[in-house]
Amino acid sequence: MLLTVPTVTSVNLVTTVPTNETTVSWTATFSQAVTGVDPTDFQLAEATGVGATLTQVTGSGAVYTVTVSGITGNGTLGLNLINDGTINSSGTALSGGTFNGQVETLDHVSPYVVSINRKSPASSTRNASTVRFTATFSQPVTGVDPTDFSLARTGTIGATLTQVTPVSASVYTVSVSRITGAGTLGLNLIDTGRIHDLAGNTLVTPNAPANFTNQATFATGTPPTSVVTGDVNGDGISDLVVTNYNSNTVSVMLGNGNGTFQPQTTFATGIGAVSVTVGDVNGDGKPDLVVANEDSNTVSVLLGNGNDTFAAQHNKPGQRPVNQPPQGSWGFVLFKPSGPSANSDTLTPGRDLPASESIVSKVDLSLLTSK
Repeated sequence: MLLTVPTVTSVNLVTTVPTNETTVSWTATFSQAVTGVDPTDFQLAEATGVGATLTQVTGSGAVYTVTVSGITGNGTLGLNLINDGTINSSGTALSGGTFNGQVETLDHVSPYVVSINRKSPASSTRNASTVRFTATFSQPVTGVDPTDFSLARTGTIGATLTQVTPVSASVYTVSVSRITGAGTLGLNLIDTGRIHDLAGNTLVTPNAPANFTNQATFATGTPPTSVVTGDVNGDGISDLVVTNYNSNTVSVMLGNGNGTFQPQTTFATGIGAVSVTVGDVNGDGKPDLVVANEDSNTVSVLLGNGNDTFAAQHNKPGQRPVNQPPQGSWGFVLFKPSGPSANSDTLTPGRDLPASESIVSKVDLSLLTSK
């Protein structure tokens, strides 16, 4: 029987170029059905300043979809297939070395209006029946038409906004005709949300004051000490993970994609959970949780199942640095002529320090052991 050696046909983008998305996908196609395709077979090619996480590989046979999420920054992002010998077809290994996939261009910078200036006539006082304005944007945009502008009139001025003509992708001429009466005539841009750059970013106002809607609150454990965002279930929507100090848990709240979150699901941690991070610690393409536990001097590793649930924690022992404030009473390490020793008296205002002693560092007295 003659065996056919499998090869990579393409690794092509599913999303458009450029894009402002935070999740993009590639389709990896092989010459025939293969097995053994997983996240370790791919490598991200990130430009400086671009961050991303390879989160999921799905599919079977000859076609697989590779999803990359948590994208930040601006620049290029590529996906390469690394032939490490694990992909095969009925035992016949994949042929060839590294295969470079298509490159996505990431653009998260929104355009804005640079200026709207009168182009003609040159003089501001005229009896012309037609006036032309030049609208300049910070970068190439589309969707500019007469409905994006309004006339600012005083006195008895009558006029009609007749035409918008592109000079370039970022410069447009706006013509106002059939002008009658006396007074002033200006042109304003109305942001209707239809003007956007090639990546889909809509207009913004530079240096605009910060503006937020009223807060929405979501229940956690007690008390919450830190929070991170991450896509823990691979649906492309940001979720919340919160550490709860007294509850000795982390709360996972799945995002709905509209700024709201589902009720928490809690998972046990060590004692005194104070911080958490999301990352793929075992290379299976699924987000895991790593929690720092202050009072048990451990980190808890909760391996993700890829569906918003996590395996039971694995605790790794740690050691508290002296300069990290713990729970409990504090004392001071004093230096004496006979050598360092721990003074069990907490220094308070008004207590004189003996001339033969000097403060080296303060420590949690509960960590000290007598010899």
